[in-house]
Amino acid sequence: MRSIVEHCRPRDTKGLPVDGHGTGYDTMDTLQAKGCVGIFWFVDDMLVAAGCPVADASPYGDCLTYDGGHAEHWDRWQEAGGVWLAAHGLPLSILSTEYDDHPRGRIVKEPGSFVLYADRRLQTADRLDSICSRFELDRAKVSLRSDAHYRT
Repeated sequence: MRSIVEHCRPRDTKGLPVDGHGTGYDTMDTLQAKGCVGIFWFVDDMLVAAGCPVADASPYGDCLTYDGGHAEHWDRWQEAGGVWLAAHGLPLSILSTEYDDHPRGRIVKEPGSFVLYADRRLQTADRLDSICSRFELDRAKVSLRSDAHYRT
């Protein structure tokens, strides 16, 4: 499975993040932080995610979270168009589907632990391993929770 992860970075004129190379995307392998928070989907059997290192996360009550929401990201990706999606390795089916058509979830940092909220269809060993790997999390130390918000 391929994975693309968006980091907290300055935004271009379309509201999409821009990294130092102008691509707007990096792989999680380049992060120096210990653990990341963010949102994710499985689209056409591909892990698609947006997130940031914990050091760049936004406070939300007692938690730290990624500032972006599923619907907002999906809308921006659709507005960016097929050429942009293809150039960044994202599935073109994003253009013809809605954000809540695909199983999705979110990772937040609570005091003392990371919490992975995910659609029950994503709660398989392979999928959880893939998600935790991309967000640089030790799966054994991540609390898994279901939430009605993440059902497809």
